[in-house]
Amino acid sequence: MVGYIFLWAICGVVAAIIASGKGLGAGLWFVIGLLLGPFGVLCSLFVSKNNEKLQNQALAVGELKKCQFCAELIKGEANICRFCNREQEELQEAVHKTMGSIHKKLQDAISNSDVLLVKQLLDDGLDLSTNDQAFEHLEYAKLHKNEEIISLLENASSH
Repeated sequence: MVGYIFLWAICGVVAAIIASGKGLGAGLWFVIGLLLGPFGVLCSLFVSKNNEKLQNQALAVGELKKCQFCAELIKGEANICRFCNREQEELQEAVHKTMGSIHKKLQDAISNSDVLLVKQLLDDGLDLSTNDQAFEHLEYAKLHKNEEIISLLENASSH
């Protein structure tokens, strides 16, 4: 009797391992394997993969990445997309472009006197020293004569 219980427990573990490798819930498949024994293992072998979950896991660990141009999934080490044949930007260049757009967003907020957005960008930890815009942010705020934004930028610069 103890041998059968042990065998069913092993079936639960095996079913959970197989299902987990397919992007499915290991806990549920452990229970199925535990209840159905060898039949639970067979079911786990024939159940379909959860491709979306597997892709998300591969993206999270860097095995895959999305092409910056066509958004197709490609290998993490790929320099050229196999779908659109475009060369992938280096990560530093992409970060620089993103930071540039954030600095542009800050200057747009300054020119629109959007104090809340300026405060949010500064609270999010925007590094003012990496500004790639034509004007320094504080000088730009002084041109627009918004004392509240000037004060926020002066406080952020002093930290």
